[in-house]
Amino acid sequence: MNFSIATSLKEVQASWGIVYRQYLKNHFIDPNPYQLFTFPEYISSNSITLMGIKDQECLCTISAVADSSNGLPLDKVFKPELDGLRSQGKTLIEVGLSASQEDPRCSGMDIIRMMGYIGKYSIYHQNADLVIGVPPRKVKFFERLFGYQVVSQLSAYKSLQKAPVVLLHASHQKVKNLQLPLILDALKAPYTDLFHQRFDFAPEKYANTQLDKFLQETWNLQSFKSESTLLIAS
Repeated sequence: MNFSIATSLKEVQASWGIVYRQYLKNHFIDPNPYQLFTFPEYISSNSITLMGIKDQECLCTISAVADSSNGLPLDKVFKPELDGLRSQGKTLIEVGLSASQEDPRCSGMDIIRMMGYIGKYSIYHQNADLVIGVPPRKVKFFERLFGYQVVSQLSAYKSLQKAPVVLLHASHQKVKNLQLPLILDALKAPYTDLFHQRFDFAPEKYANTQLDKFLQETWNLQSFKSESTLLIAS
């Protein structure tokens, strides 16, 4: 499996198409004609989407987005907890939109390696801490492998059909000190130059596309010009 950063709208949509299919199968979302799923906060120059590629096909994906004036997707569920971390002066990056195709060429090890690259991005982006929302059954996995800690009570993610979710947090110091070989390989990778090439969501690059239509119809996204002008209808 080779790993790459999405640098074009085509690659982003291919990744979020995988998210759509897995979320639909898990009954987290309803069908939509665009066969895409993302949260509006990911439409940001401070987001990144990673792809696991085999035989020129994207088989698995994960995304991350840095905190901004628009907040993070998990603010919809855990705003008090996230504000508590912010009040401590922490820069936050949310990890999410993790999904894989049902394909024997893709394994759990590939997702672990991509998490390592997200760790690299958090170090690149102001040594940010990581936050992630996971179902209760995956808490121990993230604690053991990635050094996350539980920072919330169990809650329901209303945007995902009230799926049970727990908020986890990992400091950038813990990310830097991870000892799992697969993670260490990723953290040592020279990804800085590639981070600069990630798709930046300039409005003209996705206007009138399937993604644009999805955002308007699913999230009532009225306009997007920059992190400070993302408007979502209430």
